Amino acid sequence: MNQIARRGKWFSIVCVLGSAVVFSVSTSFADDQSPCRVIGDKVNPRFTAVWVADDGIWAADDLNHSLILYDRLSGKEKKRIQGFATGLDFPAAVQVDLSFKLAGGKQGLIWASMNDTADRVTAYAKQDVDSTDTSPVDLGPAAVIRFNTIRFDGRAIYRRARVYGFHVDEQNDEIALGFEKGDFIDADGHASLGSVVIVNRGGADFSQLGTGKRWIRGAHTGLANPHGVWIDASHDEIYVANYGHLPQRAPQMPTVTVYDRLANGDATPKRTIQGSRTHLGMPIKVFVDDKNNELIVADDQEGILIFDRLANGDAMPKRMIASHNMPNGVFVDNTHDELVVANWEHRSIEFYARNWNDPRPRPKRAIEIAPDVPVVGLGNPGALAFARDEIIAPNCVSHPGFTSYERSSNGAVYPKRHVEGDNTQMSRSIHNLQVWEHPTDPRRDEVFVPKPLGNAILVFNRTDDGNVKPKRVIQGPATKLEDNDGVTVDDKEIAVPNRDNSILVFPRLGNGNIAPLRQITYLAGRKDPATGAWLGPWGEGSSIELGPAIWFDRKGTGDPGDDEIVVRARYTVRDPAANRTITQYVIAFFPRNANGPTIPTRIIASKELTGDHQVTVVGDEVLSAVQGNRAGNPPVFGGLAVHDATQSSTLNPDGRTLSDVPVKRLLRAGDLQGGLSGVRHPRAVAVDPVRREVYLGDSKGNDIRLFRVDWQNEPCLREAAAPTPPPSHGHEDHQQSRAASPAVGSPAAPGRPDIFGLGTELIDAPKGPNGIPFDLTSIFAFTSDFFHCVVLTNDQAFTMPTHGLGLVEIGKNQFFMSVDSVRIESLTMTTAGRVEFKGTARSITRVGDKFEEAIVPFNVVAVDGGPGFERDSLLLTVFYNEKDSPMQLAIFGLEAHFGHSILSGDIAIARK
Repeated sequence: MNQIARRGKWFSIVCVLGSAVVFSVSTSFADDQSPCRVIGDKVNPRFTAVWVADDGIWAADDLNHSLILYDRLSGKEKKRIQGFATGLDFPAAVQVDLSFKLAGGKQGLIWASMNDTADRVTAYAKQDVDSTDTSPVDLGPAAVIRFNTIRFDGRAIYRRARVYGFHVDEQNDEIALGFEKGDFIDADGHASLGSVVIVNRGGADFSQLGTGKRWIRGAHTGLANPHGVWIDASHDEIYVANYGHLPQRAPQMPTVTVYDRLANGDATPKRTIQGSRTHLGMPIKVFVDDKNNELIVADDQEGILIFDRLANGDAMPKRMIASHNMPNGVFVDNTHDELVVANWEHRSIEFYARNWNDPRPRPKRAIEIAPDVPVVGLGNPGALAFARDEIIAPNCVSHPGFTSYERSSNGAVYPKRHVEGDNTQMSRSIHNLQVWEHPTDPRRDEVFVPKPLGNAILVFNRTDDGNVKPKRVIQGPATKLEDNDGVTVDDKEIAVPNRDNSILVFPRLGNGNIAPLRQITYLAGRKDPATGAWLGPWGEGSSIELGPAIWFDRKGTGDPGDDEIVVRARYTVRDPAANRTITQYVIAFFPRNANGPTIPTRIIASKELTGDHQVTVVGDEVLSAVQGNRAGNPPVFGGLAVHDATQSSTLNPDGRTLSDVPVKRLLRAGDLQGGLSGVRHPRAVAVDPVRREVYLGDSKGNDIRLFRVDWQNEPCLREAAAPTPPPSHGHEDHQQSRAASPAVGSPAAPGRPDIFGLGTELIDAPKGPNGIPFDLTSIFAFTSDFFHCVVLTNDQAFTMPTHGLGLVEIGKNQFFMSVDSVRIESLTMTTAGRVEFKGTARSITRVGDKFEEAIVPFNVVAVDGGPGFERDSLLLTVFYNEKDSPMQLAIFGLEAHFGHSILSGDIAIARK
């Protein structure tokens, strides 16, 4: 049995293991199925910021979207803020503000700023955080600043500018925000990119929280993709770290610019640190140490740089910690005379002497999280490409670059190659990328990367690795490129969806400041020349707003006229009678060789298409990554939507809106814990057309999940794995060699394995509210390659005895548990018909309002008792510990045994 499928109504308890188990959670016939593989790590943190407080070290984690408090000396985790209610979404900053008084009398806030589509700052009452235990707390913020509500002269100034820099000035009751995007070009030749906004902190008057006070922007500011910001209240100055990107031209050398604290408008810097002697590469955070009159820069590429506070021009650092661990947070702890550094790449927080003379200083101590597990560099993968048995993913957010993985990679693995650094010229918001494969020589393959911050298209060799320069760059006023974050390519041409909602087409070998070959725009239809009646085919007065998704679909018929350009977009039309604008998300198909105003040959409008992210076509099917809404609580999950590419909407009787084209298949999570698939907010989709595997890049999960294209009918392919060493990417001090990633294997013919199990099992029989016992069951499945079991919920309330929490009252539908193998380390057939698994598994448990996900050891003993299931047995043992799984330890104990009796199904173990 390879598949179980249920559709329509939710069913309460399901546990699936195996290559294909599917069920639906709504009338949309969505499927929720376990992935064949996952590239990612949802257990360990990845640090983007650090702040030293009296109670320990606060760190921001952009992998799990959390704030974590560690003990300064022992490194033990003390507190964690994490969950849907927190509003955390790629936090790039954390700061403790002890002087803030809330209306209810609570003292102190813990601030965090988001660096992606959540577009907000959140703050948590410190007293509420202090009152929690060591378990992760899903705490709602006490204060929120939404960037799209910031106004100057009555005008909203935020348009997807994205904020990285953040600093609170308690003394002057202000907050500085660094807007990464926004082009400013002057006729005198000066240009800048981004701005710095000063808003009210709300301490004196909470009603003024987030209101705009001053706005530093303009061509003469010297701002160039600002990242870290710092308000030096003692000297009335603002410091800004700039990556160096500029509009319509090559990047300048990175800088630290300094402004008067009250600067406003097109203000020139008081001082600028810039030049070859500065060692600035990708300066990401700044910290001003007033006590010692020093400026500390965390440089994502070069390490930690210490300058004199008044440094200017091409100044050398006073001291330097050379590091390729991608330091993202820095703090001077003058109380203990220490320099604290948080590393994104190395998953560590290091403590150095504040002052040192050693040219290669070593930390006094360090908090190292899972040092034997590779750090997965995926950050909101906004696009995926598949070529030459490799999956290529860009990092969309704070570390612009792209990474290549072996197709068969699984878990937390080292990449084959990684391209990143100031030489690459890549910027954030890479929402699409494409690979052109040379017909005979793989060494001449090319990767095409859009650059929205700078308005360019960058071209690299597919085999490039490290901090390399692009081989070609299309950029300049003649290109008409503006905020372009998508691209597609074929043998002859490049096509780009532009901010003006046109499709720009360039020659594939184009370079420099060149004009597009063609510019395609949307035409809704035509009127009857005789009567003036609207003939369609699309709504009169309608328009489309393009997203980054674009695809060249070559039909292979031999007739170029059959080929198409496929885009995702928002279709908009006015309803004058109701005085409203109607919007539908669509897939639009244009003729491949179109030019100028063009009527799409087909448009697919579908209620399942929310957003406008990556799209690809396989045969007669079009696959769309649907992100959903990450910002809400609860969030709205997206998924993978598959439509018949030959179908098309038509005009509804209202003459404006488009008919809905039903989805053929829809893959998404079945519950808020991620269900079986873990598909929550995918933005990226790519396909291996030979093996018919589809890869989904999840923007919130920071992972890549692999399924079959027709997951309802095609089982996962079995892989033969072989270890590969971690690459250095040109850095001698990168992570030491640790875990190995699997190599490419050959697809195996599908068939029932020698070791197989699928069925339902009684876990326990607790008493319900009426005192009558009821069955708490699971459905298990396994082969020699995996084990997976889930109890999705309980349909009755019950009282649960726990290891460390006493009796816990569990409300109806308040219990969830899953055990999903990550690695099978050994498989032993001890006697005929009896097999024992040992390995590590992802164990997820929700009990009431407590939730935990951890990687832990597990053991399974399965017995095939003969025909039928009556004499079969299955015993699962999971081993919990205080460090990795403290909540599940408190509930289940050190060794948790699950398994009572088989209720249905079959366990089959071949006798050899």
